[in-house]
Amino acid sequence: SITCLSENFPHALSLVARSMLYPAFPETELSKLMTEVEGVLKTESDSQVDASRKLFRKTIYGNRGYGMPLLGTTETISKITIAQIKEQYRRLMSGPNMIIAIATDISPADLVVDLENEFGALPGQSVAINIPNITPEKEREGFISFDRNQSFIHLGYPLPHLQAEEIPAIMILNEIMGANVGSRLWYLRQKEK
Repeated sequence: SITCLSENFPHALSLVARSMLYPAFPETELSKLMTEVEGVLKTESDSQVDASRKLFRKTIYGNRGYGMPLLGTTETISKITIAQIKEQYRRLMSGPNMIIAIATDISPADLVVDLENEFGALPGQSVAINIPNITPEKEREGFISFDRNQSFIHLGYPLPHLQAEEIPAIMILNEIMGANVGSRLWYLRQKEK
């Protein structure tokens, strides 16, 4: 993603397009990125919020699909090669597999011209990305113990048949019920700790 002034949009879009269409995949960058991801994984393992979120997804979806850690594990990260990354790029990078979202004051007609100029070289065919089959696990429990004097509760709802128009309502409900400063629970959190 990129944020820029509208006057710089064509140049910024050109940078994004070049990085997507002609990536170099340098080995030195991969090793830096692996180190960075391993650091994030270590930080996440020390966070009650992240640990409960991972446990929540794993409890619902098991050891597949959405139940797997988004960034992988220390063991899986260390096995990734440039050849694998290039193969995934070759298989998946194409117009049919992409969504480009832009929020701007530039007219749609001008945007279409810019997008066609920059992304017109994208392959028209590639391996289609399959929509995952989300099958929630049978009821089960999980527990993570942290040596701290606080607790974190993660609640959520597995909604496999969610319609797009329902998402904003659910996000607002989540905010109202306790996710943020404007929630009904915030006063109690502040007052009663």
